[in-house]
Amino acid sequence: MTPYLLGIAGGMGPLAGVELQRLIIEAMPAQRDQDHIPVLCYTNPQIPDRSLSLAEDGGTSYFAALRDTCNLLAKNGVTEIALPCNASHARLDDLRASVPVPFIDMVLLTKEPAEQSGPCVLLAAPGTYSTSVYQSRGIAVTTPDEMIRSEVALAITEIKAGMLTAGTDRLEQAMATLSKESSPTFILGCTERSLAHQQLSAQGYRLIDPLRLLAADIVRRARS
Repeated sequence: MTPYLLGIAGGMGPLAGVELQRLIIEAMPAQRDQDHIPVLCYTNPQIPDRSLSLAEDGGTSYFAALRDTCNLLAKNGVTEIALPCNASHARLDDLRASVPVPFIDMVLLTKEPAEQSGPCVLLAAPGTYSTSVYQSRGIAVTTPDEMIRSEVALAITEIKAGMLTAGTDRLEQAMATLSKESSPTFILGCTERSLAHQQLSAQGYRLIDPLRLLAADIVRRARS
C-alpha cells in the first residue's frame, strides 16, 4: 500500500495552510512523532486574491496559479490535496480536471453539520458569496446584508494583515448584530475566520468551522 502523503496548497492566506497543519496534529490520536501524518505543504502567497480574480476575470488568474501549485504537489507524490481556502473551491471541478491527484472538498464537509444545526449564516469572502460556493453543493445558508458583508470583508483584510484582535473584534460585532433576533449557527466560510475560532467560541456563538472539519476528515482518511 502506498504511504499516505497529504498535499496542502497553502498561502490563501499565508496562515491558513499552517493552521490546517496545526489542527491536523491536534486531531491525530498520536502517541509518538511517527504516528503523525506526513504532510507536504506548498505555501504560495503569490496566488492572486480569489475574490478579486473571480470578480475581474472569472477566476482565471487565481486558477492558473493554483493549478500550477497543485501540480507541483502532485509531481512530488502527494496522495490527495487539501485547499484551505473556501473561495478557491469555486473552480474545484476545473482543478480536478487539471491535476492528476484527488482533492478533498472542504466546503462539502459542512453539509451534514449544517443540516443538523438548523438555520446557518455564512460568513465568507466576497468571492464565496458571488459564486454561491456553498449553495452549489446543496448547503442551505443565509447570507448577511451588504453592510454586514462589508464589515466581514474588512475583518478578513485585518486578519490577513496580522491584526487578529482587531479583525476578530470586528467580526464578533457583526455576529452580535446578526444574533439580535435569533441564534443562528455561523459557518466560518473563510479560513481567516478559523484563526478567530477560539475567541468566538468562548463568546458562546454556535460555529461550524470548515477548516476543523477538513482536519478531522484528513485524519480519518489517513488512518483508513
